[in-house]
Amino acid sequence: LGSDQLVHHCALAYISDDMPTDAVVRALPGVDDVGSGFDERYFAASLDHSMWFHRPLRADEWHLYDFTCHSFSGGRGLALGHVFTADGTHAATVAQEVLVRERRPDGA
Repeated sequence: LGSDQLVHHCALAYISDDMPTDAVVRALPGVDDVGSGFDERYFAASLDHSMWFHRPLRADEWHLYDFTCHSFSGGRGLALGHVFTADGTHAATVAQEVLVRERRPDGA
């Protein structure tokens, strides 16, 4: 990816968009595994995605992503997460609101 921090920030923003959604849907009662029929029963969409970059980082290196769902009410969940570099440095914070709806019987 080169050395431009803007490119690395954009890449990390792209990569990190799905992880908060997983944290929110796992907070739903009865959802133990997002991969086992979740898509047939539910629809999930990101409503917003905010990031704060605290230190320089490389998006093409190993990171630890720690995401939790802090609230879920009325079909909306708020996930907060932290991104750490391989040496344990806190590099970024992520917040995302996710909409989750049960699919209608007609599949819509």
